[in-house]
Amino acid sequence: MPFVQGLNGAGNDDKHQIIIAYFIYYLINHFRKFKKYNSYFAVPELHLKPSSSSIPDITVWKKSANGAQPIIIFEVCWAKKLSDDIKKTKDIMLINMHIQEGFIINKENFEITKIYRKKDGGLSVPRKVATSEVLHLDFAKAVDILPI
Repeated sequence: MPFVQGLNGAGNDDKHQIIIAYFIYYLINHFRKFKKYNSYFAVPELHLKPSSSSIPDITVWKKSANGAQPIIIFEVCWAKKLSDDIKKTKDIMLINMHIQEGFIINKENFEITKIYRKKDGGLSVPRKVATSEVLHLDFAKAVDILPI
């Protein structure tokens, strides 16, 4: 039985949507709290065109004089789909060099897997890490506020 009857979107269950909403809330609070993040914003389910037709569950963008660039992406998945979402995250990051970090959130146990861009432009090995070096933020604290 779903957590909230009838709450879903784009074929996803209520838990998926709640995680997205609360992570965006956590990100926005961080951006508002620290002035150096005034040029950052987070949105759900937005195409990364023209570089990719993929749609991450959450994308953090940074505004600049040349427009906005995606810098962090998030995927929310079931445990059995973790490897698929790790591959999707890597594929998106390989196409878009602006993306510095990718996080995959397992909605069954709330473990967070991180992939980051190395100094040479390559990608790291996926690791169970919940911290963002780009935002100086611990996403384990976002998990703590989830109502599920």
